[in-house]
Amino acid sequence: EGTVINTFAAAGSQLNIDFNDAFLTYLSSMGTAGERMLVGSVVNTFLSAYDAHSVFFTVGGEIVESGHVIYDFPIEFME
Repeated sequence: EGTVINTFAAAGSQLNIDFNDAFLTYLSSMGTAGERMLVGSVVNTFLSAYDAHSVFFTVGGEIVESGHVIYDFPIEFME
């Protein structure tokens, strides 16, 4: 609840998405498995919808550090 996409851009086959702080707050509230499921759901949904190869996401223009993972890399489709 409260998650907003600040900016969205496609650069070739990579999608760049910048979320607001609500996304990081929710992501950080989860355990490792929940975080993986959330990130996988978001990434896979956008990749499928936009026929892209990877997603790079930030929060407020900054690299996302959830407490479990530092998302400083583009993420491909997650199985």
